[in-house]
Amino acid sequence: MKRIFKTVFIITTVMCLVWACKKIEVGYLSDHVKYPPTIYLTKGTYYVSPAITHDGSTLPLKVEMLEIRDKETGQVATDLITPRPILVWKKVYDYRTDRTEAQVMAKLELKDLPAFELNSVSGQIRFNTNTAFATGESYEADMRISNVRGSKDYPGIAQIVLNPLIPIVWTGQTTYSIRDKVNNSVLYSFDENVNIQSSGKSAVFKVTKISDASAPGITVSFKVVDKNGTPFSPKNGEVLPSYPGSVLPSFGDCSINTENNDDAIVYHFPVLPFPFYTWYNNAPLMYYHVVDGFGAIDVKGFNPARSYYARLRTNMKIFEPGTWEIKVTFPYVTHK
Repeated sequence: MKRIFKTVFIITTVMCLVWACKKIEVGYLSDHVKYPPTIYLTKGTYYVSPAITHDGSTLPLKVEMLEIRDKETGQVATDLITPRPILVWKKVYDYRTDRTEAQVMAKLELKDLPAFELNSVSGQIRFNTNTAFATGESYEADMRISNVRGSKDYPGIAQIVLNPLIPIVWTGQTTYSIRDKVNNSVLYSFDENVNIQSSGKSAVFKVTKISDASAPGITVSFKVVDKNGTPFSPKNGEVLPSYPGSVLPSFGDCSINTENNDDAIVYHFPVLPFPFYTWYNNAPLMYYHVVDGFGAIDVKGFNPARSYYARLRTNMKIFEPGTWEIKVTFPYVTHK
């Protein structure tokens, strides 16, 4: 009996010594860390991808980009990793105070950056407007991910598709109306179909790129004309932002050195999109009106003894740099 007890004691002691000498593994790093199946973005715009799904891996993670390549050619994506000049904000833009070129440029900084930056903690990929230089459509990236457990390589973990740049994005229909100045009642109203606007076939709202001048920023010449093509003069106060008695957003909220000319309002801004910022209902709603007395109205029911004005509300953004013209033809109004 004593011999059996002694034998068990020795075996137990040896096992404890072996267990004590064995290295204890700390933490966990999953084989199934992943991004969404495909990350989609539009060339020439800003986009931040979702964070990596860590699948229970011990945090924090350290994420490194090993390689990003064009899936069609298999070659390293030099078009995405080559640093190029880009203006980035170092302070928050304020449309109420940043009204001159000097004020806006003081909040911007010119840097040489590749088309993307990687957040080494969350794994998020932040794309910038330098994706406009991308020559391919589909890309994939290999990552190395590390934590207290060690590190693993994840080939092709990020699948990225760059859709073509859409120069003009319509986020809603454009509304034209003729309204009583006293009670704001509507005499005439017309909503432009968004699909017609997007196709560029609108007869009353034309957005045209004139040249690449002003790039990487933008210059927009905004014209409002009557049904015969005669312009209303911003310089003479015939077409104004917002509408009578109200303070509503206009393209001027995102412009520096605005020019009120005889036939157009000319807006300038150093970065895209345009308008860069909107403070109203989280949508790029822009309001203008032709003031009472500058147009003859030929709508049934019009009472010339009353005061009427013509109102415009549009809802669009420009994402391509250069010099542009926005030309609005107001139906049923003839310049006097």
